[in-house]
Amino acid sequence: MSLKINDIVGNIFYTDRKEKAEQQQRSADLQQRTNNVFGQTENPADKLPNPFLNKNGELFNPNLNYQKILDNENVSAKTKEYIQKATGLSPTAPKQTTQTTQTIQGQTPAVTPVTGSGIYTGSVGKKIANTESYNNSAAKGQCVWFVRGRMNEKFGKDTGSIGNANQMWYNAKPEAKLSASADNIKPDTIASYKYGSGGSKYGHVIYIEDVVGDTVYYTEGGTYHTKNGTTGVVKTASKSEILNGSKLGQELIGFIDVSKY
Repeated sequence: MSLKINDIVGNIFYTDRKEKAEQQQRSADLQQRTNNVFGQTENPADKLPNPFLNKNGELFNPNLNYQKILDNENVSAKTKEYIQKATGLSPTAPKQTTQTTQTIQGQTPAVTPVTGSGIYTGSVGKKIANTESYNNSAAKGQCVWFVRGRMNEKFGKDTGSIGNANQMWYNAKPEAKLSASADNIKPDTIASYKYGSGGSKYGHVIYIEDVVGDTVYYTEGGTYHTKNGTTGVVKTASKSEILNGSKLGQELIGFIDVSKY
């Protein structure tokens, strides 16, 4: 009788130890899979060929966002390899972004120009600005209204209300102010003049679109240009003409770098 009782007690302890061992093994397997997901350790291939598959070759956890794990740069390459084999997924290719800047009438939208790109060489005399969409607090049709609209059209930015043409440079963000020198004649800057070409006390501003060698491609607005139909039309000037304002205005104050907004 005592032997049978001992046998029963022994079986109970044996069963209990076996269950604890199995539970510990399950916990260890789960921890191993978790570590692999976050790239902390690698799983030995001889023990578990693919930690994301169960014994039946099915996904161990179908509710995991495997694509998100694949796209996480902190996850180890080996773990991503396991996931790709288990799911057939691939890491998402990096997006290549180019900023659409404008629509030239009858042409394909262009991308942000860089110095010497020559993107406007074939557009001289053509309107490239979608002025019909311009809507800001400046007087409609005037030069300030135009450069603020052009800036918003290309970059979705606006200087805000910072005065007349000859006040804009002084009231611009400090980091956006560029001095009146040839080195600062760059694409996507606004040139500010103290007086208009006709001596206007409000000054004048133009939008520099691109620079190729000594040729500056620019657009502008204003009552006169609205009347003669040249608002938003690509025009050219030499760097010296930009600096001395012989064609555009009088007494160049400086340039405003729109990228600083």
